[in-house]
Amino acid sequence: MATTQSKKVAAVPPSATPEKKTGLNIRPDTAQNLLAIAKMQMSADGSIVKPEDALRSKFTPYLPPPGVIPDGVMASHPNRKDGPAQIAMDGVCNGMSSVIGAFRTSQAVNGSEFVGYGVLALLEQHPLIRAPIEARADEMSREFVELFSTEQEGVEDDPDRKKQITDRIKQLQEEMERLHVKKRFRDAEAKTGYAGGCVLYIDLGDDPDDTAELKTPLVMEKQKLQKNGKPRIKALKLIEPINVYPAPYNADNPLADNFYRPEAWYVMGKETHATRLLHFADNVPPVLLKPAYNFFGIPLAQMMIDYVDKFDTARVAAADLVDKFSQNIIKTDMSQILSGGGVECGQQLAIRALMFGQQKHNRSLLTIDNEKEDFVQVNTPLSGVADIVFQAMQFLAGVAQTPVTKYFGLSPTGFNATGEFDMRSWYDFCGGKQETNWRDNLAKVIDICMIGLWGEIDPAIKLRFLSLYKPDPEQTARVNKLNAETGDILLANGTISREEERQRVASDPGAGYDAIDTDVLPDIPTESEDPNTSGNTGTGEAEQDDNASAE
Repeated sequence: MATTQSKKVAAVPPSATPEKKTGLNIRPDTAQNLLAIAKMQMSADGSIVKPEDALRSKFTPYLPPPGVIPDGVMASHPNRKDGPAQIAMDGVCNGMSSVIGAFRTSQAVNGSEFVGYGVLALLEQHPLIRAPIEARADEMSREFVELFSTEQEGVEDDPDRKKQITDRIKQLQEEMERLHVKKRFRDAEAKTGYAGGCVLYIDLGDDPDDTAELKTPLVMEKQKLQKNGKPRIKALKLIEPINVYPAPYNADNPLADNFYRPEAWYVMGKETHATRLLHFADNVPPVLLKPAYNFFGIPLAQMMIDYVDKFDTARVAAADLVDKFSQNIIKTDMSQILSGGGVECGQQLAIRALMFGQQKHNRSLLTIDNEKEDFVQVNTPLSGVADIVFQAMQFLAGVAQTPVTKYFGLSPTGFNATGEFDMRSWYDFCGGKQETNWRDNLAKVIDICMIGLWGEIDPAIKLRFLSLYKPDPEQTARVNKLNAETGDILLANGTISREEERQRVASDPGAGYDAIDTDVLPDIPTESEDPNTSGNTGTGEAEQDDNASAE
């Protein structure tokens, strides 16, 4: 008969039962406040904008403010909804939150959308945006242009023509100074950097309210540009792009010369023919985006927005990090607050923190609880912070295509020294901008001045931009010495003549002999001539002949 054995299970003592933890118990009203703050921060962010709306807005034609184009044209504008854009010169800075919100929205598409002339006007005040634009405009207009004659042959044999060209160049220079051409082009370049472009109105003294005259093209003839033997042109007036809008233009025939090139512009409601305006634009966008940019260029100020914002963020963060370099921490009893304590517990903690803040200076005495509190000081390492800020500065200089010496006025720590080659590259860049942005408009101004002065265009007078690079005197002396040695070698082997070498020296502006007469050649002293015994040449030979005859 099988027997079964029973096993007794030992009872678990009450002390061994695991205790249930309560965990954190944040008050509901506190949690709701924290969630509300988080929701407000998400709304201030630009992420709630729909991607399709942001993409569509990039191709939307620019809508000018009221008064720029006539009401009949405004009614058919493709971007017109309830009415034209509203703007007031005395209220441009109102609604700053809306401007900032629009700015943050454009950040979602990385600044590739036209931000509008209102935002650009505000950005014009930013020193980091203003500095490179003003530096470029000043550099491009520093030396400006030189007028010269292309008639090299035949003029020397015709003294009357030579004198006529000299007098005409002088008169033309005086006329350009009267019109302040250098300053007007400098201001136009600066406005192009801020707003993407502008126009210069050629003022011939006509009634600005004569709409019939403004619609007619500016004919390059004596009857139009000269009155009583004097030039009719009065001034060149800068008009900002917010005050102009293109008239109907050709957008359906790419084979035509005027494809996406307006032949007329509305200037505060007055239709003006394009030949009466000098159009300036830089960073010209593709054809699809030209209407969005009001047929001007992409502003450099807009292109720098993202990089300036990143640098400002890094700069402020670095300053805050330095301010909070040493973080003071006091360990105290917070169990009541974290376990559902009421308002009174929070007030007690706030009072304790206030007491700590008033006593944390070195001149004060900090008192803490010996058993329930502890004081800890944590220092944040600052290594690498300066490198991050300097790298953001380098990005600024790179986008603006401006050397750090011109941009910031010095070479900050961490940058490579801005040397001669950097400045030469900067001068070449500005010289290229002179050719692309200024040459055509400047040539037209000179032609207008010539017709106004003499009734005709002198084809022999041309313009050229002066070199922005100026070597130092020591370098110029070395170059002149090398050229002189090269000339001696070419003369010795008969490659060139004395007249050709003299002409080269006279035409070299850096040689310092531009005033010499190339028609007069000095006598070359013979080998037997001694400069120290001038007038006694041949005495030795005569004495030898006398001695020979006596013998």
